[in-house]
Amino acid sequence: MFIVPFTALSLILYRGIKSKWLTILIAALLSSITSIIDTDPVYIGSIFFFIMSIIYGFLLFRHGLLTLISFVISKYLLSIVVLLFFTHEIYNIITGIIIIFLLLFPLFYSILHYLKFQTTTKVDHLLNSKEVPSEIKTSQPLIPKVELIHNNKWAFGLFIIGLFCLIIPNNDELKDIWQYQTNRSNAISSAKDIIENEYDADLSDYKISTNNFDEFGWNSWTNSMPPFQFYMNKRSSDFAYLKKKIGRQGILELAEEHGKVFMPWDVKFYQPDSREYYEIKIDPISNKAGIKYYHGMSDDLEIPSLSQSEVGDIVTNHLNKQNINIETLKVIKAKENVETSRVDHEIEYERPITLSNDKILNERLFISISGNKISKWRKEFYQPEDWERKYSAYHPLFVLCTWGSLLIWIISMIIGMYYLIDNTFKDKYEISWKMIIYINSFIGIICITNFINYFTCLNFFIFFIFC
Repeated sequence: MFIVPFTALSLILYRGIKSKWLTILIAALLSSITSIIDTDPVYIGSIFFFIMSIIYGFLLFRHGLLTLISFVISKYLLSIVVLLFFTHEIYNIITGIIIIFLLLFPLFYSILHYLKFQTTTKVDHLLNSKEVPSEIKTSQPLIPKVELIHNNKWAFGLFIIGLFCLIIPNNDELKDIWQYQTNRSNAISSAKDIIENEYDADLSDYKISTNNFDEFGWNSWTNSMPPFQFYMNKRSSDFAYLKKKIGRQGILELAEEHGKVFMPWDVKFYQPDSREYYEIKIDPISNKAGIKYYHGMSDDLEIPSLSQSEVGDIVTNHLNKQNINIETLKVIKAKENVETSRVDHEIEYERPITLSNDKILNERLFISISGNKISKWRKEFYQPEDWERKYSAYHPLFVLCTWGSLLIWIISMIIGMYYLIDNTFKDKYEISWKMIIYINSFIGIICITNFINYFTCLNFFIFFIFC
């Protein structure tokens, strides 16, 4: 965005001063007054912008606006790409090498061109903003006449086939687990009753925020080029493990017969300027407590501590309320944390869940006692470490699926640029202003829609950051 005001300022100054170097110096000085770089001392940022603005001005008046844009984009990308090498991850390093190679590809081409022909184009012959373009004669593109199709039996046949496809049933076994039979107000009321009655909390002065998203832990990587959003990949090790272990029918059985919640209401009770809050997930079908409860509190909050036997009684009572027999559980880990003003206890259990097809899943139960209160209760399915490593490994298909969408977009831009250049220097067809208006209107609608949809993402981040 810095290029637009700098170019406009330089051209306005040049019309009055008529001196390139004086224009460059004045524009660079004015551009360096406001520094946006966090430096210490602050004037270092102004010096940096002054030097870069001189380079920008030289490129603008010497080689034209296109060269300036290419330089700015390359400089920005290189400064970002270099950071990938400090991650010490092979995938990021290879990605950085590929991007650097693409940025340096024009330089490699120029060197090979010089080695082959032993000549280069003089700078004065390059296209720049100071050349007076000659009048170009254009012609109207030939529009072929549309011939009417008299034999349209095949079209009627396709129409019948399309209607038949509409009555084909959708064999999606998991469509019901994404549905909400409990609205937001009922979920809030149920969450408040559960926290106040089962966890002895007073929520009278607390504010409320809600959210709803699935429990499969999706990891997505997107490249945001507004108004375009490129999904590089979207994966879930939890969902993939369940599909491989028990299949889609097994996931449906977990939801219907074992009461597992995959799309809960997430209700949060909080106080502004306070670290204490309550968060619980509600089953959207039964409107009961779901798979998570968390009481966030400060580490220095003074709460009476309990002995091991008293902690065992609280845990047993809580598991009985969840219809879980503690004798069927296997203790994986038990930990005692001595805080400044209290003693916290963390216990991790495991129990097997047997499905109708004799397949077994191991479920982990996590419960924490902070002082004399239950601060955490969570359930999740256990995934072996070798499965997670295998699923997260990089392989050719993953690389292809990750970069496929972006490569298609880049190739389409290159093809479009090729035909634009070909039309400019060869055919010289007139471009329809009506088509340009339609395309710009379409892009404008996409941009406005993207801006409106951004508020949904903004609320999502506010839920986690500020609540």
